[in-house]
Parts: sequence; structure tokens; C-alpha cells
Amino acid sequence: MTSINFAAFGGINGVGSIRGLLATKKFARTLRLKRDAIHAIGRYQTTNIVEPRPKQDQADRSTHQIEFENTFRLEPNVRLASFRGKVTAMVKALFDEQLENVSYSETGQETKEMSLEFADYIKNQLMQMNFPRYKFIVMVTIGQIKNQDIRMSSRCLWEPKFDTQFTINYKNKSLFAICVIFGLYHE
Repeated sequence: MTSINFAAFGGINGVGSIRGLLATKKFARTLRLKRDAIHAIGRYQTTNIVEPRPKQDQADRSTHQIEFENTFRLEPNVRLASFRGKVTAMVKALFDEQLENVSYSETGQETKEMSLEFADYIKNQLMQMNFPRYKFIVMVTIGQIKNQDIRMSSRCLWEPKFDTQFTINYKNKSLFAICVIFGLYHE
């Protein structure tokens, strides 16, 4: 049997105080409850063990929110690059539907508004596809066709295994549209 130095718990001359013993007993019980709760309900779920929960009837338990700890996941469950065809088809369908009979205006105000609306729409569609922890950057450029070349470049610091980029081009008789989508995994 192990001897305990009760002086460490607020006692005098080797004899512990009742308050110190009760605090130690309560602390040990709290640790046991926490250990049992972790083993019973899973590794990533947190429970409030320090302050005991009031007893609830069955109806109140259904509304209790379960909180999960951070999983510290470093890799995505689903890679965005595997959805390249779906994303490209969605953007091409949008451009075909909206830009088929549109001609470029010389003022450029209409195309500016269209490119902003397209970028917002595409970003919202990507968010609805539910790629957890991905951040999206969508750029749409609309310009007039006049026998010219256009060169676009971009730089980004990213992880090549998880982050990806899509470029979708569209052209009709009077204008071209280029959509560039960056999908960046955020740990």
C-alpha cells in the first residue's frame, strides 16, 4: 500500500485537512469520469465533465448539441481535381446560356457587371457542391474579339497535391470569356 503525504493537501504535521482530502477525491472522480466519457463516446467528441450536467428528460436530450474537437486533418477527404469535369461543365453551360447572343459593348460597363455576376454565381455554385475546407478564388474576364492575343498569368503559393486550378474558355462572334478558378485547401 502506498502512503500519501497529507501535508501536501493543506494539513499540518503530516495530517491532512478534510477539505484537502475532499478536493482530491473530487478531482480524482472528475478525471475518472472524463476518461470513461472519452472511451465511451469517442475520441473527438468533447463533453463538459468539470461541471456535471443537470439531469434531463428524454425530450431535452434530442436538442443537445454535440461539439467535436478539431480533427487536425492535413489532407482533404475529397480532392477538388477529381471534379474537374463537373466544374468545367457547369461553367461552360453558364457561358453558353448567358453569352450565346450577347455582343460586346464598347463602353465595357455591361461586360464588367456580367463578369462580376458570373464570378459570384460560379463561386456560389462551388460552395453548394460542398467541398469542406476549400477556399475558392474565381476570376472572370470578358473582352472583345479584334484579332488580338491575350496572355494571362498568375502566381500562387500552394500545395500541389491538394490545391488546383481550372481555366475555362468561351468565344462567340464578338467576345471571349475566360474563367479561372483557384481551389485552395485550407488546413
